[in-house]
Amino acid sequence: MSEFVLHGSSTGRHIAYVLRSNPVTALAATGTLLLVLVAILAPVLAPYDPVASNVPQALQPPSWSHLAGTDQLGRDILSRIIWAARLDLMIAVSAVSLSFAMGAVIGGFCGYRGGRLDRWVGRLLGSFRRRPRRLEPQLRLGV
Repeated sequence: MSEFVLHGSSTGRHIAYVLRSNPVTALAATGTLLLVLVAILAPVLAPYDPVASNVPQALQPPSWSHLAGTDQLGRDILSRIIWAARLDLMIAVSAVSLSFAMGAVIGGFCGYRGGRLDRWVGRLLGSFRRRPRRLEPQLRLGV
């Protein structure tokens, strides 16, 4: 048990070192953590029901009662953004989980079987990462 605690504190020290030494990483981690917290706490943070219409309040500019204003149906935009963070996070986690699971199954099967199938799948997937050298500068510039 003490080995696990030592390993955990070592990992914590390493994470702290990385965040202190690289401010961009710290900023990205803070933004990600903030997005996750907003998504989890959406029912508490949203000031209004995101789907409730209030037509007399339609297209209101930002004010103290509606910090981001209202849309064409009078729905509070800030509440809709907060609830959308929850949906977006669920979609992202689902997509990453599904692609990880598919990659693990395909990689495990090809690694177990080996031979032609392993080479064919490896080359197929490797071709997705390759780009012609002449196109590289244009792709980087967005031309």
